[in-house]
Amino acid sequence: MHDPINDDQAIVINVEGKGLVVVVGGFHLGDATPERIGGTFAELKAIGPRLVMPAHCTGFADTRRFAAEMADQFVLNAVGTKLAF
Repeated sequence: MHDPINDDQAIVINVEGKGLVVVVGGFHLGDATPERIGGTFAELKAIGPRLVMPAHCTGFADTRRFAAEMADQFVLNAVGTKLAF
């Protein structure tokens, strides 16, 4: 699938004893088509991440969808959120 967001960045860190940790800014789903949103959810579920922390650019509706469909992995992300492993 073509990704139209040219300036999106991610950091991937191999943390000893934890594996790969991917740090992203958000899923940019706020104005995405239903097909793109469905594809994003399907791919993330297939990957099976330990945690999912959507940022503001994910959009409120899809943040709620993450909370509902990936409840065990979902962490609400807001200013000042700290995550410790």
